[in-house]
Amino acid sequence: MSYLQQFQLKTGVIKMNKQQYYLLKLAEEATELAQVAIKCAQFGLDEVHPNTLEKNYEALNKEWNDVLACAILVESEDERFDYDGDGDLLDMKFVKIEKYRKISIENGCSHE
Repeated sequence: MSYLQQFQLKTGVIKMNKQQYYLLKLAEEATELAQVAIKCAQFGLDEVHPNTLEKNYEALNKEWNDVLACAILVESEDERFDYDGDGDLLDMKFVKIEKYRKISIENGCSHE
């Protein structure tokens, strides 16, 4: 048994299985997507990042695809996940988003 395996047994630290790893990567990529989405809202979609020379919308597209790739991997490990989307759940979310957007407009925090 390797030193690492002995350490894991002593400390109770266990290696992740494939599904856990994919879920971790999904969360990581979703966080990166959120960060880029905030930059798009703050600086605009066409703003160019000075280090990468990439436009914000390009970075958003890249991160969106990273999230989708991770979602597909998670789905591949468990048939309970369906990332094609549930039409009813999507419709409910669209309604909820628009409800709160209207409140934001009413409160003067946003506009049409």
